[in-house]
Amino acid sequence: MRFIKMIPIFVLMLFIFTFNTNKVYMLASSQHPITVSSQDITTEQNVVKKSVKAENWLLNGEEGVENPAQFLTNLDDPTGGSYIRIEDLVDAMQTKEEKIKNRGSHVTVRKMTSDGRRMAIIRDFSTLDQVGKFKVEIYELQAEQKEFEFQMPANTYYPAVSPDLRKYVYTLGGKVFLYNATSKQTTKINWGTNKVSTKYINDGMFSPDGSQFCFEEEGKKGLVLLDLSKAGRIQRILTGSQASLLQWDRKDELMYTIPRRDGTYINDVYSYNVRNHKKLWVTKSEDPFIFSADHKELLRENYDSPEVYIVHISNGRKKDVTSIFKKQGSLTVPIQWLHTTTNYMKFSSDKVKL
Repeated sequence: MRFIKMIPIFVLMLFIFTFNTNKVYMLASSQHPITVSSQDITTEQNVVKKSVKAENWLLNGEEGVENPAQFLTNLDDPTGGSYIRIEDLVDAMQTKEEKIKNRGSHVTVRKMTSDGRRMAIIRDFSTLDQVGKFKVEIYELQAEQKEFEFQMPANTYYPAVSPDLRKYVYTLGGKVFLYNATSKQTTKINWGTNKVSTKYINDGMFSPDGSQFCFEEEGKKGLVLLDLSKAGRIQRILTGSQASLLQWDRKDELMYTIPRRDGTYINDVYSYNVRNHKKLWVTKSEDPFIFSADHKELLRENYDSPEVYIVHISNGRKKDVTSIFKKQGSLTVPIQWLHTTTNYMKFSSDKVKL
């Protein structure tokens, strides 16, 4: 009985001892905290920043060859070694079954998103049983996979594509249609009482938010601005000028060119604010060129040389980048300038040789 009575006292003493031991340990830990130096934090931040550093890439094509190819070229690599053919890039994301199914087809990039992460390609077929047929394929390049695809109606022409790759304008049988790839709905464009020439509509451009569409009319000065949210709602802008569309990658800022009347091939480049209708002269150029995303620089091909330059618009300073394109072996046609964190060279492998 005496032994049994002593058990509670022993348990109580054990609890007090354990509590005091933990208290001492906690006190010692608080007196000697684990420290992380500012140098360690800075190093970690630099690693993160380095891993997401955006680079300048150019989507460019060839000129003067029988079967022109398209490339993605790293403008920040002066060696010219960082480029990949679009055909090879797409092929790297195809399954074995898809490669067999698409044998004999040709791919062309129609549009890339401004961040360079996604692209819409046109795949057309040259085989006798599929002449006049083509489909649109959308790829997510960071995830290295195809998002979706859809078949275009036969005997249509390459459609104009919205910046988010969700809307497509095309002609069929003399009529114009808008296809929404998200809702999978096709809408016929109603011009109302307006008489509009739509011959060049496939070369038109969407506004950055996809709510408007602008294109040139055959044989007429100025441009047609179509409100896609309101049937038949159009405006004719720049009607006194022989304007040609150039870029529309900012909400209210439409870039266009006007040829000079001095017998030269020099074009004046303007921006047009579609909201307040103000025009602003930007620069001049006589060769194919493309603006950077911030419109502070342009890249142009000098066909007389041929040479490729990046030009700072504010001061006219030029940087010769001809060597970057030497390994591609043909005249370069700039299509889209991308500022992106996507490394397209990850699609290059022993199986996909440049």
